[in-house]
Amino acid sequence: KYNSKNILTYVLNIDNNLVNQMDNNYNITPLFFCVICNNLEIFKILLNDKNLNNKIKWITGKNEKIIYNIVDLCIVLNRENFIKIIINNNIEIELSSYNKCIEFDNFEMLKMLEIKDINILNKTNNKKESLLSKSIKKIKEKVEQRKIIIYLIEKGINLDYKNNIQPLNQIVELNDIPLLNFFINSGANINCLDNNNMNCLDIINKQRNELLK
Repeated sequence: KYNSKNILTYVLNIDNNLVNQMDNNYNITPLFFCVICNNLEIFKILLNDKNLNNKIKWITGKNEKIIYNIVDLCIVLNRENFIKIIINNNIEIELSSYNKCIEFDNFEMLKMLEIKDINILNKTNNKKESLLSKSIKKIKEKVEQRKIIIYLIEKGINLDYKNNIQPLNQIVELNDIPLLNFFINSGANINCLDNNNMNCLDIINKQRNELLK
């Protein structure tokens, strides 16, 4: 008896390139389509195919192009079971995927990604903003971000970004005393200068002077 799984396996054996073939209408490969349609069984078959290019990207959007790798898409759609399969297959986790966890306030997914190389998370974007800084920016609206920040620090993420947006300065500006104490106790440098040539003490003096006006 034939079903969709063994038919797919048969077809993949006939055409080795099918697994990476782009759909003409949506510019998407079968693997990405499985994530969108939430089809885990077919996803497993495709992921285990020896001809699969697991670094392929999906580029979507008309006016503003959005680029997803397969892990990014799973995070956006909150496909935890797919992420488990991906991790078991040792697919490389890129910085964009950790960014997606912060963008979508998904602490549980961040933990699932299992940070193996903390240096990946210490990079800054073209706005001189670190992963930690992005999370701090969202902390007022999203309680989940506090968990993310503490988790990243416990994992060993860099706390000092000289001449860039400085996470400690952001915390001072938010007047978040508990998180400020946590940063300092974790080894943050209070003298580290940001992209405006200011350290956290300068920020405090600036705030004080504004109150005295």
